[in-house]
Amino acid sequence: MSSKLLALEIGHAHIKMIEVNRKLKSMQVINYSFIDTPQWCMEDGVIIKPDIIALAISKELKRKGYKAKEVIAVVQSDSIISREIVVPQTRLRKIEKEIVKHTNNYLPIKLDDYEVDIRKIREVIDDGTLKSEVSVVAVPDKIIQPLIETLDLAGLIPINITIPAECLNTLFNREKYKDKTTEDDMIGHFGLGFYSAFMVADEVHIDTLSYKEGATPVHWTCDGGTEYDMEEGNKTTVGTEITLFLNEDSVAFSNEYRVREVLEKYCSF
Repeated sequence: MSSKLLALEIGHAHIKMIEVNRKLKSMQVINYSFIDTPQWCMEDGVIIKPDIIALAISKELKRKGYKAKEVIAVVQSDSIISREIVVPQTRLRKIEKEIVKHTNNYLPIKLDDYEVDIRKIREVIDDGTLKSEVSVVAVPDKIIQPLIETLDLAGLIPINITIPAECLNTLFNREKYKDKTTEDDMIGHFGLGFYSAFMVADEVHIDTLSYKEGATPVHWTCDGGTEYDMEEGNKTTVGTEITLFLNEDSVAFSNEYRVREVLEKYCSF
């Protein structure tokens, strides 16, 4: 299997692509694209013209010389539902059966119209009782079907359909998804935009602290190569700080007005 993997996000205004070379617990960004989405082809996260979107993707893949065929696709829509819920502590399979059987107690959806992904996050103490905190993500079939058709037309092989969230987790666990080709097995968690940082920065630092009681701060650093460092940090306030050490060609982005100009051009929609 090739070590190259493509991450792809198709938005209403833009299509983002990032190709990474992944080896064990390290990876390197080797290609990146940010192109306009063809007009009138998307509606609330649903691809309504797969052939036109696929053509735009294929042209960009050829133009930039992308080699990866396996793809993690990121989906965004107001109709996607994501919840973290606390349920009685038990095995994941029993939790899945409980949520599916009593969907209306947890999600405001008609189950037949959605693909649902359920993952156990951690064990928690709630009112003195040990319980399980789980992540539940429901993606409408109307989003998944045309997305898979688009990827097929573009000659790509979907190994995971995801929502923006924990990007490193999905990439580092690629082996976990490589044989899962059915729709209900491909939904996961991923955030694509983060990797664009290495297009302007020689080095990136992340300092983060969870809101959970007793959480330990984490300090993460990477220079865009095949290695990264992660250790206990010293952040004392809840939240995440991302520090970019700009390369010589991107110093202009240290200017507040230049950054505002870019944000207004690409993000005001």
